[in-house]
Amino acid sequence: MRSSQNHFRTTVVPAALLITIALVMFGGALVGSMEDGQLGGDFPAFFAAGDIVAEKGYDDLYEPAVQQAAQEGLIGNDGGYLFFAYPPFVATGYSVIAPWGYRAAYLVQMFAMAAAAVAMVWLLRPMSEFVRQYPIAVLAGVVLFQPVTASLIGGQNTLLTTLLFVVAARAEWSGRELLAGVAVGLLAYKPQYGLPLFLLVLVGGRWRVAAGAAGTWVALYGVGAAALGFGWVGPWWEQATAFRDINAEVNGHLFVSLPGYLEHITGIDGDAGRLLGLV
Repeated sequence: MRSSQNHFRTTVVPAALLITIALVMFGGALVGSMEDGQLGGDFPAFFAAGDIVAEKGYDDLYEPAVQQAAQEGLIGNDGGYLFFAYPPFVATGYSVIAPWGYRAAYLVQMFAMAAAAVAMVWLLRPMSEFVRQYPIAVLAGVVLFQPVTASLIGGQNTLLTTLLFVVAARAEWSGRELLAGVAVGLLAYKPQYGLPLFLLVLVGGRWRVAAGAAGTWVALYGVGAAALGFGWVGPWWEQATAFRDINAEVNGHLFVSLPGYLEHITGIDGDAGRLLGLV
């Protein structure tokens, strides 16, 4: 009886919750409005970037007017848009699914991030007795964690970032240090994660991991150079940091990192708060 009750709590109930939320999200994606950001709150930026690359190439990818025009009809804020500040190779990925249409691309995004959650739990099983015993319950805990649920609905890539961390940890745990380095290097698509993790790898003396990361960075740089020329990092970084300042003004009250929080309470015009937080 106890074993049956335990199975019900740790397997049947979590599985039912996962099926329910999957049906709700899938149904919402099929019938949800495409105005006011109701369908994929942040996804218009990713879709529009992919659409720009698919239709026009990379030359004007970071032009505000071009991004605004590409998002017309996807958000209800007249004259507004969501700035795409990721490196150009991220837009390359979205250019594959953009021709399928917004709703179909949004469904693909949700499915890919859900698959990332499943892969993450599967990779962690050999590293954790708890995950190995209760994989479905752990998966339900991950997906039903409110920030993750919000990222799935919002068309964000939170679970991809988390998966790359897990791949790096699992690969190093199993002695595949170069593969761990590739995962660390791929986090360059979000430098605010990739750079600190790379520094941590160096501090820990994980030289093979560092070599794998550096090699991946070279490859990603080559992809960007093929799209925008060898000097693409400078203009992209200028646009990304300009967006960071605007985002700090609009969303500073939501920041949870120490640098972001201290920057918000001390004022974004100075670097004292951010520097203190980094230290």
